[in-house]
Amino acid sequence: MVAMLPQPCGAWAMKTHHLYSTAMILAAAAMIFAQPLSAQTISGTQTKAVNMTEGKLTVTGTGFLNVEKNAVNLNKEIQSLLEIEILEGGRISGKRALALDPDMEKGVTGELIRLNNAGTMTGTGNQAIDLRHMINTSVTITNTGAISASQKGAVKLGNNATLINSGLIETTAAGENGITAKNYNPEDDGISTFAHGLQLTNSGDGRIIGMKHGVTGEGEAAVTNSALIEGKGGSGLNWDWDPTLQQNDKYIVTVINEENGMIRGTGNTTALDGDGVDVDYAVNLTNRGQIIAKDSFGSADGLAIGGGSVTNSGTISASNSNAAGQAYGILVDDSDGGNAFEAVAILNSGTIQGEGSNGVGIKIVSDQANNITMAGGLIHGGSGTAVIMGSGNDTFTYMAGTVSGGIDGGSGNNAMIFQSAAGQSTTFNADLKNFNSIRVESGDIVLSGLTITMELASLSQDSPLFTLSGSTSRESGPSLSFQDVTLQLLGTGNVNTDSDDGGMVYFQLASDGISLDGLDIRTEQGYQLDLSRNGFLGINFNTPEPTTAVLGIFGFSLALLSRRRKAA
Repeated sequence: MVAMLPQPCGAWAMKTHHLYSTAMILAAAAMIFAQPLSAQTISGTQTKAVNMTEGKLTVTGTGFLNVEKNAVNLNKEIQSLLEIEILEGGRISGKRALALDPDMEKGVTGELIRLNNAGTMTGTGNQAIDLRHMINTSVTITNTGAISASQKGAVKLGNNATLINSGLIETTAAGENGITAKNYNPEDDGISTFAHGLQLTNSGDGRIIGMKHGVTGEGEAAVTNSALIEGKGGSGLNWDWDPTLQQNDKYIVTVINEENGMIRGTGNTTALDGDGVDVDYAVNLTNRGQIIAKDSFGSADGLAIGGGSVTNSGTISASNSNAAGQAYGILVDDSDGGNAFEAVAILNSGTIQGEGSNGVGIKIVSDQANNITMAGGLIHGGSGTAVIMGSGNDTFTYMAGTVSGGIDGGSGNNAMIFQSAAGQSTTFNADLKNFNSIRVESGDIVLSGLTITMELASLSQDSPLFTLSGSTSRESGPSLSFQDVTLQLLGTGNVNTDSDDGGMVYFQLASDGISLDGLDIRTEQGYQLDLSRNGFLGINFNTPEPTTAVLGIFGFSLALLSRRRKAA
């Protein structure tokens, strides 16, 4: 028995070794088939969808992922960063080319998806890229190829999206709605983001085209464009206000349109509103290129904003073939005709214009202190009105350029300020209305051939309408002169008509150093006027007659032209 013991032990050892080897092989095989592939390359035609939870998908220049349903699905819990690269010539086509299911980013932080497309991504029944469910993570999309959809919008994004485009992003769908959050309905937009945190750069040969808006969304965003963004049935760039997305009571949309950039929106006269850039809340916008609006059933606005700051050295223009509508180069309001959310500061050295008989260069609906600075260029209103300011205490500062049309300061305590180069003579001929103060801070200003219209009640007995800042020395200080200028005073005034001067009440019209030669003063009620006191205007409220006071060429000599009413 002892001699036979080694035999069964050897046999048992052989069986044990065999079983152990088999188990290892099966376990290894199980591991191979259980784990998702960390990398996959498509170089031919594939009709089976790709489901990704990690790793990288590469479609080569000869690859074609052609699926009837969604082509690339992110429909299981994602483990780590996903990378998708489509090389030039490569194609992905499906109902959606790329789709993220809800909650698939659970547990993942940081960058979730990195997509580089130099080929073609096509959505045949929905969006080409649908990442609207991204909440806690981020995505970076770089497109030098083509991303398109024929039934819905081309791209849908969630939070924290960065999109760098120098290719084509386009939808050809008309009147279709995408699925969006916050009850926001971008319909057939080229790009839509319903949350916040979009960083968009469109450059080179980039084209972003929507049959409604080119780019639309809500919340905070930064857009830099040096190529084309176009909305063929709405705004080039449309950004809505959602108070639930507010942080610290405000969020800012930053737009930089570079020298070669074009942002264009086209509507029609019956149903579609064409704006160039429409930002419902505050914007920080710099334009060196072109922002164009054409046609609307209501108001076509080159730039429609709720406040903020605008620096323009390019062109902002609107036109509207709807005779019953309006065309505003810039419109500032709450997007519904009410007061804007924030004050606006506009610095212009380019062109801002509302073309046609219904056109106004700039209109501001606001009860805050707004500022327009004209550093050069043109502000034009085809209707004859270049600028309409709001009901706050507004300031228009003129340094250089051409204002084609009148400037209406609106209600409030408004100031018109002139700042030109010291010693430089500048002629200004745009009509002024509703300004309580007209001040020259630098340069030699000549007001020529214009009408200044204001409420008589706005005149002050101790604060002059026309003033000079700083030194009034003829050698070094600013100056103001008039050539064929009419000062039209409306209303009846609000002062006590009792006076030691036979009913004459005196208002300080001009500060020291200003000659009123060339100024024709008229009152709506035909009051008797007196300009015999240097810098003062006397109005006799007890004698409402159609009277005109004209200053001659010899200082303050006054000719009273009076026509007495005859008793019936």
